Amino acid sequence: MNNNIQTIRQNLNMSRRQLAELLGLTVQAIANYEYGTRNPKIKICYRLIDLAQRSGLDLKLEDIYMQDTA
Repeated sequence: MNNNIQTIRQNLNMSRRQLAELLGLTVQAIANYEYGTRNPKIKICYRLIDLAQRSGLDLKLEDIYMQDTA
């Protein structure tokens, strides 16, 4: 399953390191999410949503994961 973590991070104007620190993760975890080798657990998604909303972005759970258009 693909996700939009990189786009969200870029919209927050953050480096991987900054996002990792704010979410309590490693830089490698963020990289794995962005490369699609791993997907974040639901609690990480909700932390990201909270962070984005506090930064003024309207982000919902369905915005994190890309929709398949088959």
